[in-house]
Amino acid sequence: MNCKLLSSFNLIVILFLIAIIGGCKESIPGADEPGPPWVIFNNENSPLKDDKINSITIDGAQRVWFATNNGAYSFRSNSWGVIKDSIAFPIYSQQGIVYSSRVSSITQGMDGSLWYGLYGGGAVRYNQFSQTRVWQRYTQSSGLIYEYVLGVASEKLQLGEVWCVTAIGISRFTPSRSEPDKGTWQTYTSSNTPQLTSNNIRAVTVHPIDNSIWFGTYDGVLISYDGDRQWGNFPIPPPYAFPITSIAFDLSNDIWLGKWEGASSFSPETGIWTHYNSETMNNIFPQGSINAVTTDLHTTRWFGSNAGLIRLSDTTWTVFNRANSPLPNDTVNALSYDGRGNLWIGTMNGVAVFNENGTRL
Repeated sequence: MNCKLLSSFNLIVILFLIAIIGGCKESIPGADEPGPPWVIFNNENSPLKDDKINSITIDGAQRVWFATNNGAYSFRSNSWGVIKDSIAFPIYSQQGIVYSSRVSSITQGMDGSLWYGLYGGGAVRYNQFSQTRVWQRYTQSSGLIYEYVLGVASEKLQLGEVWCVTAIGISRFTPSRSEPDKGTWQTYTSSNTPQLTSNNIRAVTVHPIDNSIWFGTYDGVLISYDGDRQWGNFPIPPPYAFPITSIAFDLSNDIWLGKWEGASSFSPETGIWTHYNSETMNNIFPQGSINAVTTDLHTTRWFGSNAGLIRLSDTTWTVFNRANSPLPNDTVNALSYDGRGNLWIGTMNGVAVFNENGTRL
């Protein structure tokens, strides 16, 4: 992969994307009326039936989506929605058939459709603009490599491809240009892609600057698929090579990784790795998994761990947990920024929204 320094053109592109995808703050009712720095949602004060949040996605309408083990929930302007029956899939056992709506992740396609990655039910596409197939499920019989989908991501600048990662490989869906409701699937494994040192892919993310696709593997290798359709392979150096759980980027073009043990950052321009764990950070970082990582695209990085929420602002580290904040649970599974500057935090016991300048919901 050709790694290039961040150019002024790329900066313009990302600012344009933020304006379109993140929305304009002035156009949101109540945006100039900040609330408290922390807001908590759980099954006691919201429609959330399942407090365990697997992932969080912000769509183009600034609707916040929560993937749970009991459906997909959405929130926008203090209004809630839930998708459950339309994505449910059967589980067969000796006791009979039960239905599950376990959602691992959610993404929005270039055409505005929503994709739900299901843990056991494949991938479901919801296209409200379709005249023929509003709901469409993809399984192994449709071309998906495996029905236990661990992550989904969509690029939005070229073909609108949707990527699904699983424990046995990667599936790429390319929408048809002539028939929007159709498309083709392509599979990538170590047998046809040498850069994939493991078929167990735990994370997938689209780079907001150059639209490249990045994957994190079980054996601790960062994989890229760039705009020139070239694959890159960046192994985390030992002894820091652990399964990658999450991937984020900043405007310095650094890549931030959450792992089963600690976190790492990587500069594609210099090839330099930096590692963060309890030993290298004098116990600022807890031992164990970093389940989620995100950035504000500038100088603030966030890490979700099993022992609280960790913030790196410039060079200052801060840890938030139940002892010093309203965080509903110390196990943080998901993190995402919205266009109003709110950080959405998914935990084992509900959702927290944080904004030092006052939440804007």
